[in-house]
Amino acid sequence: MLFNQVSKPQGDAVFIHVHVPRTGGTSLRRLFERTFGAESFIFNYNGEIETATPEQRDRCRLISGHIPYGVDRYFSKPCHYITATRDPIARYQSLYAEFLTNSNSRLHHAAVRYGIDDFLRFCIYSDDAYTLHQLGNLQCRLISGSNDFETAKAFIDSKYLLACPLPELDLMVAMLAEVAGAGAVGAVERVNWSALRLEGLPSRLVLSDASLDLLFEHDSGDFHLHSYVQQAFRKVAETWVPDGVPDGAPDAAPTRAVAAPVPPRPDPEEQTIPPSELRFMGEADADFMGMALSLADQVRTMLPREIGDDFELLDVGCGYGRLAYGLRARDYPGRYTGFDCLPRQIDWLNRNFGNRDTYRFHHLDLVNERYNPTGRPLADVSLPMAEQSSDCLVALSVFTHMYEHEVVQYFRRLKTLIRDGGLFIATFFRLPPGFALGAKYPQAVYELTKRVSENAFIASEDQPLWVIAFREAFLLKLFAREGFEVVLQRKGKWLSGENAMGLQDWFMLRKKPSPGSDTVRFTPVAIGVEPGTCPICGSTAFGPGPGGRLAANGSNPRCLQCDSLERHRSIRTMVHGLPIGLLNGRHALLIGSGAWIEPGWFRSIDRLDLERPEDLAERLAALPDGSCDFVVLDHVLEFVSDDRAAFAALRRVLSGRGILLITFANSAQSDRTVDFAEPTGAYARRHAYGADLPRHFDLKGHRMRMLAVSVEDPGTGVRETAHLFFSDQAAFHQVRRVLGATSATGADGSE
Repeated sequence: MLFNQVSKPQGDAVFIHVHVPRTGGTSLRRLFERTFGAESFIFNYNGEIETATPEQRDRCRLISGHIPYGVDRYFSKPCHYITATRDPIARYQSLYAEFLTNSNSRLHHAAVRYGIDDFLRFCIYSDDAYTLHQLGNLQCRLISGSNDFETAKAFIDSKYLLACPLPELDLMVAMLAEVAGAGAVGAVERVNWSALRLEGLPSRLVLSDASLDLLFEHDSGDFHLHSYVQQAFRKVAETWVPDGVPDGAPDAAPTRAVAAPVPPRPDPEEQTIPPSELRFMGEADADFMGMALSLADQVRTMLPREIGDDFELLDVGCGYGRLAYGLRARDYPGRYTGFDCLPRQIDWLNRNFGNRDTYRFHHLDLVNERYNPTGRPLADVSLPMAEQSSDCLVALSVFTHMYEHEVVQYFRRLKTLIRDGGLFIATFFRLPPGFALGAKYPQAVYELTKRVSENAFIASEDQPLWVIAFREAFLLKLFAREGFEVVLQRKGKWLSGENAMGLQDWFMLRKKPSPGSDTVRFTPVAIGVEPGTCPICGSTAFGPGPGGRLAANGSNPRCLQCDSLERHRSIRTMVHGLPIGLLNGRHALLIGSGAWIEPGWFRSIDRLDLERPEDLAERLAALPDGSCDFVVLDHVLEFVSDDRAAFAALRRVLSGRGILLITFANSAQSDRTVDFAEPTGAYARRHAYGADLPRHFDLKGHRMRMLAVSVEDPGTGVRETAHLFFSDQAAFHQVRRVLGATSATGADGSE
């Protein structure tokens, strides 16, 4: 990768964006237009560059399209290639979602007919060139013209200014904007039409293990290429210093995890540190805190920027507490739990570490051939945390001392402890594609001498678990099968120095939400409404929505009689499924549109009209505490700059048995909410809400529970999601049960 601090492109140049399909192109194009200006941008999705005039080519600063390497031949000025790669599993799922939900696509009928597993085989074994083109190492082919990983890797290294792995688009654009002299451009406005179309139907995108194996086999080059781009980009990102920001200054890019500065070395006499006989890594007293701080800094840069005192971190194989010491010294605000199979170290920590309210250590008699050969199997040992209780699980230098089958067993057991959307930070000795015993690695710290299982190699036959390394393909398959996506990688230098940072290979994984874990997919009982009929007024006449828009499935969304849209009719349908009598006797407050509301459902109802969404908290301040039993907020919060303060104001006016019903625009398209510094996008929103609403609005602090209810609009057949927030636990459980959420989990921020 050619991007570096010393040699940046200068003067007038063209940036060529090789846009691999389903890699965030819509989001990037919007930012590119904002950065370079629409007049200096060429979309080349249908051969536009060939018909462009000399003046258009001369004015061009950026060209983007599903174009392979080689477009630079159309320009006389310097050209710089850029691209983005994506995890092939996520790319295929997005590809299938597009074909499934877009009735105008060439493969729509096949996607509907086959389902995601059989559609994969349909694409792989097709005789049709267009269908075959969708997969088959497409990322390698577009980037280099070859489906070979090594060729594509060489192109990334020698011909591309920058290659970015999803989801690090914000950082990529910040780096490119600096190179282009465009200044600060802000965060990426994420656009994910497929997620909107499939809202409430995550099970449609789940691949079987057999299909995962087939995809790995068929697109192995793309898997290794994306992994390599993650490693190379992380090295570039963590050595990049934005213009005007001195070394050591606070991080300026919203998604950048900067390399930690060299930590200070506190006087060991001022620290109660474990005695040397317990420190099996052998560091000197004077070095202990420096190493502890270094570990903590690396972990901390991978955690969310803002974490509270309810954040739960589980340290697997905590040893003698190096990470715990570092986190405490860095004022980590959350809770920490560590466990290990070494009784003396854990006993010492429990007697000497302190901070017992927030730091806990447990001894588990787990078998390990190197450290505890007489221990018990993992299946026979109770773990110190409940299922779905950890926000982040850390395993440093743990899997580097386990056999292949043990790694699989631990992943399957430990993943149950992590909340959906939670993080798993682990280190390995990872072997690159093409590794073979006897190959020369001049910079290797350890020389591997024997293969001990299909994917594992050791450096010492006398001490097989001193160092054990695993093939990259095995690790990537394991992560995918167990429901994790690789968010970030840091390459270690143990085998080679290329793109290396530290000794071991670091992986930051995110646990994918289980289908149905956050959303109630409500299918109502018969309410006498035929498909294509408005449940509010009974009309069958529909037209385009505001601004001429159509529904996600291409149908007309607006009822021509009552002006209701998809969300209004979906909520009306949901209300028919609520427990009988739930709304009777309640005083309601309506904020925003209320086309679905029937005043007779409530004891009384008031309307709060807003001239500006920003006035919400101020207007609510005039209402007494606990004065409303049911509050409806329709597409308002995403336009309020301080939405958390507005939510707190809503909670204040809600009674002890209150229910808050909120509709958000295009919520849960990503794991995390993005807050924009300025109004963004066609509708000038201040927030793009993600699946982290319980934490974003601090539901635990507000003592509230949430249900996300996905309901089909009878008028269009499109699903919309409404969010119900409860101050009354009994009402939460009652509604959850009646709406059919027997396998769902209501969220309160802590589970």
